[in-house]
Amino acid sequence: MIDKPDEFVDGTDFAKDLNITAVSSQGLCAGEDEITILSEISNMSQVTEFINEKLEILQLERKLVLKLDMVVDEILNNILCYGYPDEPGDVTVRVAISSENTKVTMTFIDKGVPYDPLSHEEPVIIHDKDKKKPGGLGLFMVKKTMDEMEYEYKDGCNILIVCKNLDRSIGDGN
Repeated sequence: MIDKPDEFVDGTDFAKDLNITAVSSQGLCAGEDEITILSEISNMSQVTEFINEKLEILQLERKLVLKLDMVVDEILNNILCYGYPDEPGDVTVRVAISSENTKVTMTFIDKGVPYDPLSHEEPVIIHDKDKKKPGGLGLFMVKKTMDEMEYEYKDGCNILIVCKNLDRSIGDGN
């Protein structure tokens, strides 16, 4: 046990050594869990690992897991880069698996700059790299990958819910 948290690692402040602020299942529905991180790019991988750990029970094809990872990365990247322009804030990500293992729901909650990603216009795909503007494809890919998306700004929070239906009737459980 460490007696002096300020001497945790090479004299580093204890709080600076912790990236995850909370992993909790209190007050959540069965099959639902959440993680809360500080909105820093360095914390993105912790969310992806957390969600992948929850998805392991579904034994999904690697291709689908990679698509869901892309969704998480794109949504988190937008929140982390644009939601908190002045100083970091908390981002909570919930993952829920339906009782029949037929649907995955991920909820992203932040108190950053209000932004409705569903109002974002679909990009015009330009194949000429010299005329192409950077950005805009991430949300487009998220919309094409997920089956349902809902956005709400409530009580000072951006709440984005994305759902993926799983075809459990064919193949090896996918």
